[in-house]
Amino acid sequence: MPEKQKEVFIAIVAEGNVKNISGSTFVKKHKLTSASSVLSAVKGLLEKDFITQERNVYSVYDKFFALWLKRGI
Repeated sequence: MPEKQKEVFIAIVAEGNVKNISGSTFVKKHKLTSASSVLSAVKGLLEKDFITQERNVYSVYDKFFALWLKRGI
């Protein structure tokens, strides 16, 4: 997984569910590069089925994996 995707993925894990994924609040809170880089990373994560999007809410596809990762954050 590319570094940018990893950073966005970890940010989604930390939040649980993300509604405004390219919003400045989310980007700044998780020290991500920019809204456009987040959207690019999200596209790759969706293609690889690491995350899902339902009604503009993004979350990690595998809930058990997310719980395991969250313990390390």
